[in-house]
Amino acid sequence: MTFPFVARELIPVLEAIGPEEDVAALSLGAKPCRLFWYVTLPNIKWGLLYGVILCNARAMGEFGAVHVVSSRVAG
Repeated sequence: MTFPFVARELIPVLEAIGPEEDVAALSLGAKPCRLFWYVTLPNIKWGLLYGVILCNARAMGEFGAVHVVSSRVAG
């Protein structure tokens, strides 16, 4: 339910970076796992972190609202 927050942050970052570095790494013989950890992840780390923070905030807000309503907490 909150994954769109992560996607909303990562899609523009990935579009801005472009495929040039990935193609260069693959042409030099990088395996897909190494490509992700050493090329893609360092480029998207701040967008991914921000998306995960938004995702957690939304999840905590949903839990808090349900908790307040269901347990009749005043205030």
